[in-house]
Order: sequence, then C-alpha cells, then structure tokens
Amino acid sequence: MWTSFFIDFILALVMLYLPGALFGSLFRMPTVLRLAFAPIFSITLYEILAIAYQKLSIFANFFSIFIPVLVISAVVCGVSIAVRRSRKSSCGKVAGCSFRWSLLAAYVGVAFVVGMLFFVKALDGTDTFLQAWDNAFHLNVVRYFVDSGNYSALCVTNTVGASPAPGTAYYPAAWHLLCAAITSVVGSTVPTTINAVNFAFASVVFPAGMYCFVGRVLGNNRIGILVGALLSSAFASFPWSFLTYGPLFPNLASMSLLPAALTVMMGMFDHESSTRQRLSSLACSVFAVVSFGFAQPNSVFTAIVVLFPYACVEFRQIAEGRGLRIANLRKCVFYLICCALFIALWAVFYVLPPLHAPYTVNWPAFASHVQAVANVLSLAYIRSQASLLLALLVIVGIANSLKNRAYCWVSVAYVVTCVMLIVAESSDGFLKTFLTGLWYTDQYRVAAMCGIAATPLACIGAARIVELVKSIYPKVLRFFDWRDRSRYFGVLTSLVVAVCLFVPSFSIPGVAHFDTAFGGFRDDVEFMYSASAPNVLDASEREFLEEATQIVNEDPGLVINQSFDGSAYAYGLYGLDVFYRSFGDVWSGSETEDSKSLRLHIDELSWNTDVQESARSVGAKYLLLLDYGKGDTGDGCLQSYVRNDWWGVNAVTDDTAGFKVLLAKDDMRLYRLVY
Repeated sequence: MWTSFFIDFILALVMLYLPGALFGSLFRMPTVLRLAFAPIFSITLYEILAIAYQKLSIFANFFSIFIPVLVISAVVCGVSIAVRRSRKSSCGKVAGCSFRWSLLAAYVGVAFVVGMLFFVKALDGTDTFLQAWDNAFHLNVVRYFVDSGNYSALCVTNTVGASPAPGTAYYPAAWHLLCAAITSVVGSTVPTTINAVNFAFASVVFPAGMYCFVGRVLGNNRIGILVGALLSSAFASFPWSFLTYGPLFPNLASMSLLPAALTVMMGMFDHESSTRQRLSSLACSVFAVVSFGFAQPNSVFTAIVVLFPYACVEFRQIAEGRGLRIANLRKCVFYLICCALFIALWAVFYVLPPLHAPYTVNWPAFASHVQAVANVLSLAYIRSQASLLLALLVIVGIANSLKNRAYCWVSVAYVVTCVMLIVAESSDGFLKTFLTGLWYTDQYRVAAMCGIAATPLACIGAARIVELVKSIYPKVLRFFDWRDRSRYFGVLTSLVVAVCLFVPSFSIPGVAHFDTAFGGFRDDVEFMYSASAPNVLDASEREFLEEATQIVNEDPGLVINQSFDGSAYAYGLYGLDVFYRSFGDVWSGSETEDSKSLRLHIDELSWNTDVQESARSVGAKYLLLLDYGKGDTGDGCLQSYVRNDWWGVNAVTDDTAGFKVLLAKDDMRLYRLVY
C-alpha cells in the first residue's frame, strides 16, 4: 500500500508541475517562480479540457487528460523558446529580489520532512480516511469521476444512475479531478490517492509558492528569506490543520496555490514593474483566478484581503512618480479613501447574487472577545495549542515593519485578517457574516488566511533577532573561548529553533504535560485517521462492505442504505452502488418521491404497491444495514442522524416479509428485496 501511496504522490507532482512548467514559458518570469506557479497553469488546462470532454461526450481518464495537456504545453514551450531566441530576450526578473533553486529546495525539503513526521508517519495505513461530513461527498465524487469519465467542474454529482436528489451543479472540483485521474491509472484505493494528493499540496506546492511569496515581500532580506524555510511550515493553521478538519481538501488545494499567485499578482501593482511585466502578471493572474474558481473560489478573496494594502501603497508611489494629482493628498486622507474603497468592494461582494450561497452558512461563535484576542496573540488561532515562539517572531516582525515602510503593508494585511478571525470566533450577526461570509464564516478558513499573512512577518522578526544576536555574537565567543567553533554556532542555533517549532507533545514526570502545536496535530491525525478506533465506519464494517460488494457484483443492482451508519462511504471506497451517498439527501429540497417512499416505507415492500413501484423505478435490489437494530438510538451513526428520517429502513428486521438475508454479521445485514 505504501508503494501505491508514493506512486500516487509522484504522479500528483508530475501532473501538477510538468505541463504547467512547460506552458509557463509563454510568460516572462524567473524560472523558479515559473515552476512554483506551474500547478496553476496545469489545473486550469486540465479543467478546461475536462469541460470540453463533457460537452463532447468524451470519456476522461489520466491519459486522455494528461497527455493532451502535456502536448499542448510542450508545443507552447517550443514556440516560446523559438520566439525568445529570435528576439534575443530572456526570462523576466522580479524587481528587488532573486530566486534561488537551493532555497526552493530548502523550503520544500523542510515541509516534506514535517509532513512525513507528523502526517504520513501518523497515518494508520494509507487506506485510512477522515470520517467527517464532507468526506462522503469527496470520496464519492472521486469515484464517480473514475466511473463516469466526466471530470467537468460545471456538472458535478456523485451518482451515475438513480439518485435520491438528481441533478448536477457547478462545484470546484480540480482536487477531485487530480485524485480521479491518478486513481484511474494506478488502481489504488480512493483514500490512498486522496492522502497522497493532499500530501503533495501540503509538502510541495504550498512551500514552493511560499518561498516565492516570502522572497518577493522581503526583497533583499537574505536572512529573513533563509529562516523562512523553517517558518513557512511552522504554522499549524495552514496547511496542516486542513488535513484534519472538515475535511477542507479542495480548500487545501486552492490555498496551497495561493502564495505563488500572490507573488505574481504583486507584479501588477509594483511601481518598478514595466508595462510588459504588468501585462504578463495580469495574464498570469487571470489564470490564477480561473484556477481558484476550479479549486475553491474563496482564495480569490483571500488574495484581495492580503494584497489590497500592498496595491494601495504601490499605487501611491506610482502616482508620486508620474505627478498625478492624487499624490498631493495627505497620506492619512489617501489611506482613508483606500479603506472606504475596500469596504465598498466588500459591500458589492455581499450583494452580488452569485456570491449569495456562502453568506447563508454560519459557524457559531465559540469564544469570548478576550479569548479570541488571546488566541490571535498566541497564534493558537482556533486550536488549543499556542505557538509562542512564532508569536514572538510575528510581534517583532510587526514592530520592525513600523520602522520599515517596505514591510508596513504586510502588518496591515495581517491585522485585517486577525480582526476578521476575532469577529468570527467571538460574535454572531451581520458584521461576522459581512466580513467572513465568503469563507462560510468558518473560523478554520479564516485562520488559514491569518497564517499565510503572518509568515512574512515571522521571517522579518526572525531576521531582526538574528541581527541582534550577531551584534553580541563575537562577545559570546570570546567569553566562552569558542572562536575556533564559530562555524557551528549557526547550525546549532537552527537546530534549536527547529526543535522549538516542531517538537511533539511531551511530559516532564511529576511536573506538567506540554501540548505543542505539532504534537496536537499529530494526535489529531492518529485519532481521526485510525483504522481500528471506534468510528462511524469501523474496521469490521469495512470488511463487511467488501464482502457485500462481492455479492452485489454477481448480480448488480441498486442498494438501498441508511447513509448515517457509514454506508455513505461505500461507493467511494468500494464502488458499491448504494442509493444514499451523502448525508444531506434526506432534507434536500429536490428529493424525489421514490426516495421518500423507500426511506420512510420500505418495510412495507411485501404489500405496498407504491413502495414496490418506487423500488422498480430506481432499480433497487438490495438493502444494506450496518447498525441493525440501532435505528432508535442512532448508536454508531453520525451525530446529526435523525431517526424519523429513516423510519421505514429502521423498521426492517430479519423477519420482515419481502427481505431475504444474504449476509449477516453481528449488527450488519445485507438483504435481497423480494417483491
């Protein structure tokens, strides 16, 4: 299984980087930045092709998606190189900074090691998965993509045939596309592929982009950029928390793409950029926005929040350089106007009909105002574990940015994200919805934005502390007579900092237990991805589903099920054709009458002609129960289970007429419908 995991991981990187790196030669940008930005190009091209395939009824799989995009990208690369040589032009440069392959490798290397230690190593096998509300949908959509060959984000569903709530809709499915394409060629289980793809985004895509973003923000601050290799992976709020919460896997993919996109978008506003560079940045930014639309659109709004202060600062410098009237405004007046424009922009988002859906979701407040402020200051954000060393670095970074105008905008962006998080954690009502509705008022998503905005500040703070240490460094060496060991001092310091940032939870007997940020994350992975711990779908139920799938495959037919007992995962895991594949079908406004009839009255199958007709209409042949006899109590079911929603299914017993027992183990049953 681990072989399949790492094959999936490598294939994910190949799909994300190879076509995009070739296609990116069309634009003028440094080679390192082009590689970091490559997944954005790749995802956009894959999704455009998938939409075309759906319209043309062409079956999509790994080869039909990857090979054409690779060929197109290779042709674009060849033409671009030929044109560039004929014009004797070179790759573009970013004003004020230069990117190095060695530092890119350092950022990715640290993230890879952290991911291996705290995520991959903590998995209870590669086939384990997070049993939470959204994951039934994610698993089943990946399986649906594989079975149907329809990878289009414009008509997503999780059902090939009969459905309790039929219909398709737009859904940001770029992450599902990658998982499905890899599953189709490797043949690994869907959970294995999902874990590998998530690891690729968290340990490679995000740190590669973050290196470019930190490098662009810090410019010539070499020390800050260097320590960023450690600090960019030290925020538990992102990407690591997204592996254990939600699950927010599409959002994990989208926000992993964000730092590289921010780097390129900054080129549109930089007062030192030429017209040609602005146009190139604009074109790449369009690709970024489109890719976010296919991955998770809220990254577009995250980019606006983070870069709006930067755009205001750069616009003023452009105005001053060109003698525009706006440059004559006092700075306080200018920035007040900018604030008003930002609020007006947010009001436009709030009233736009296409953006209405996320504003209808509300995650309730869970902390007092004082506690929410404490969470932000300690960088716990929403977790129970603080990151005090990181918090110190961020505070020093903010203080230093107040003295250095080039960094001041980063502090403004971070403060804005923190205010949004404090409001989301400690209040309910219009202000919370207005500020954070585009993130579904979900505190985890807002905290991720805080972590991304805080990373450059932590690097600035660390660089400042290093400068202070260097000023007293010779005195320390002389005092301890370590002058001949000075070359080891930097290495030792780096190791100490790394241990402080990433140390697992530990106890001092008889004193106290220290619950660290990454210790807490590892504990979450071990618990939530456990294959043996009691869960909605435990190990014995998975074994039963495998046996049931073999029986059903001998005489294929639709399997009626009660999704809250864990059987909602059956299609995604084993391809078992269960009827209820998500947890929301029951109260869906588009539920069919056949679904209602079967759900509430299937126990009357032997004599109720309406129920029999509904069973024939959907092609039902089987009934699956994973928590037989527990319908009244809901034992073993997801917490939001409502017994009255499954009245007919729960009433079926081994003695009920119209049901023949095919497989029975403990409290698990597979019946054949007899009517």
